[in-house]
Amino acid sequence: MLNNLLSVPPEAIESRHGQEIRLHLPLRVRNWAVYNRALIRRGSVTFWVDEQAVREWRDSGSTGPRGGRPRVYSDAAIECTLVVKAVFHLSLRATQGFLDSMVQLMGVDLPVPD
Repeated sequence: MLNNLLSVPPEAIESRHGQEIRLHLPLRVRNWAVYNRALIRRGSVTFWVDEQAVREWRDSGSTGPRGGRPRVYSDAAIECTLVVKAVFHLSLRATQGFLDSMVQLMGVDLPVPD
């Protein structure tokens, strides 16, 4: 598919000792409609959340052997947040905002770890 979108000018290919060496010249777009659709799809984010993960998002466990403040988030919620942070290279506050908007788009009432 890449060959349909871009072409390398013939002057960008040089042969030395039977090996092709590509020079760094700009590529030419041949099919602008397909190229534009590819750029639009590249900005799309598809995010799947399992129903079981939504059910287990809040921590329903005890507060621990010595009592204390009850936990708000499950280990799965914290782990999901950290995975999203690592995958998208976000800061913690940006990850919180991203997951907050995802929860709103899903239409689910879930707290987002802060």
